[in-house]
Amino acid sequence: MNKYITGVLFVYAISIAHAQQFSSADSLPTDTGDTQFQLPVFSTTGADAEADMDQQDVSSLLQSSKDVFTQFSSFQFSNARYRLRGYAAENQMIMINGINVNSLETGFATWSNWGGLNDVTRYTETRFGLGANRYGFSGPGGYTNINSRASDFKKGSRASYGVSNRIFRNRFMLTHSTGMMKNGWAITLSASARNGEAVYIPGTYFNAQAFYLSIDKRINEKHLLSFTGFYAPIEQGRSNGETIEAYTIAKDNYYNSAWGLQNGKVRNASVSRVNKPQLQLHHVWSPNATMQWDNGVFYSFGTMGLSGLNWNDAPNPRPDYYRYLPSYYRDLGNNSMADYSIQQWNTQLNTRQIDWDRMIRMNQSNLYSLPGSGVVNTTETRARYILENRIDDHQQLGYNSIFNKRFGSWFLSSGLQAYYQKTKRYKILEDLLGSTFWLDYDQFAPEQGVSADVQQNNLDNPDRKILQGDTFGYNYALITQRQELWSQLEWNGKNMDAYTALSISRQTTQREGYWANGKFPTTSKGSSNLLELINYGAKAGITYKISGKQFLTANTLWQTRSPEAQNIFLSPRSRQDMVSEIKPEIVISNDISYRVQAPGFKFRFTLYHSQFNQQLWLRSFLE
Repeated sequence: MNKYITGVLFVYAISIAHAQQFSSADSLPTDTGDTQFQLPVFSTTGADAEADMDQQDVSSLLQSSKDVFTQFSSFQFSNARYRLRGYAAENQMIMINGINVNSLETGFATWSNWGGLNDVTRYTETRFGLGANRYGFSGPGGYTNINSRASDFKKGSRASYGVSNRIFRNRFMLTHSTGMMKNGWAITLSASARNGEAVYIPGTYFNAQAFYLSIDKRINEKHLLSFTGFYAPIEQGRSNGETIEAYTIAKDNYYNSAWGLQNGKVRNASVSRVNKPQLQLHHVWSPNATMQWDNGVFYSFGTMGLSGLNWNDAPNPRPDYYRYLPSYYRDLGNNSMADYSIQQWNTQLNTRQIDWDRMIRMNQSNLYSLPGSGVVNTTETRARYILENRIDDHQQLGYNSIFNKRFGSWFLSSGLQAYYQKTKRYKILEDLLGSTFWLDYDQFAPEQGVSADVQQNNLDNPDRKILQGDTFGYNYALITQRQELWSQLEWNGKNMDAYTALSISRQTTQREGYWANGKFPTTSKGSSNLLELINYGAKAGITYKISGKQFLTANTLWQTRSPEAQNIFLSPRSRQDMVSEIKPEIVISNDISYRVQAPGFKFRFTLYHSQFNQQLWLRSFLE
């Protein structure tokens, strides 16, 4: 599939806030006077007035400047699923201390992994769109690098309390930093808590904590050791997407079918839980004012789960199931039943919400009969309904090396990245809802005219009774590895700046199945073929300095990249078959901009065109 994106961007902003300088003990200095490096730091959080800080110089990196459009489209507009220039998230590189934290499997970064740590993730260098990047080879969406090392924070403490009316209601945050002490140590700690019950949508809730620790040790003027670790567990009762018909019948634009009453208490069936800590260890070597070499290793691990209802030999428990809505009966010509459906939605809470008590009663009355025996077991009940938890068990390990060196008016950046990611996916039975056990069968597998083995989710352990906490349904892993070597050369002149960058990378993807599935007994268990793709990239750009406040820039990019691992397999839950004729995606992107950056005034006019070729077009459906 080929995709084309063309557009015109017109942005201007007038600022009346006083600009402030953010000083960093260990970040590279900017080109002022005799300094050698150009690494301005930009804040893009937007929500905090005190975070409105820009450090500016006349260089190509000034294309990274923060503007009102980027702020609002990145945060406020994202709630409406707005995409900057129409780009998907995998087109932008997100880094923490220079380490790429984009998932190898999905291509995008999960910002909630460090949610609630605003105080220590607020200082970011952002460049949206094409441009030079001294941390890696970024694509058409540009990059964001979050600087969160302890020695880069000023000494001080901060406590804050916030009130919101969106996802959460209350937020408490506490941060303390020692700054770089005389003994060469710097320590920064931060913690926060966010919570809220049905703040905006009925049945939802939010409960999150966040913890951060960074320790830097300056061994001498040339060597710095830096450790950063953060952990932001989140539990969130979610809402379901609804049809216009459901909103209309419920007479509520915030109607949510994901919850119901159990023993008179609100219970949400769709609950997400994220527990994914990340650890980083860096060694920064700065032999002189013109060179720096940063070597870092990182490890991320943990789980992400989403609960949901499952059923077998029972009606669909979702109240907004299409067969329960008036339109279904009207299509059948049964207007009286359609009117009755509307009446039930208006008068019966358990009609338009999940009926937990009914499901429990059905489970408790479903006595289990041993197949073929004719004997009814009066002590066990087979579950017709359960609450399951779909788990992603994540591990990612990587090494990142970045070298920066200035030679007069030339600046060289090079890097090596090596990543390994393994995501194991399986289901856990979270609640039997009053029953004794659940049988691990596929309710959608045909059972007539074929072998009974087809319905077995696990042929290695057929007819298994699943108890609370057991793994069932599917059990497999996607293993992705990526190595990349890149280099970038910049030239800074009096009236013109230019850069060029090259990249070569290798990515492999493989599925590992741990169970034999009844529908695909020969292709579900074991290792799949190893998909290996070699990718290349090249980009270049030029900035003409009309004056100290006006700039004309042009950038071009050509690169190939591997498709997301999650899109390579036809049905990874059940088998290892891949999409046929997998080829690297080809990305071609160009833009040209006119910029004005003056005190209190910014203006940008951009023409851009991006072309994405040979993409996988994957759609999921239920037969």
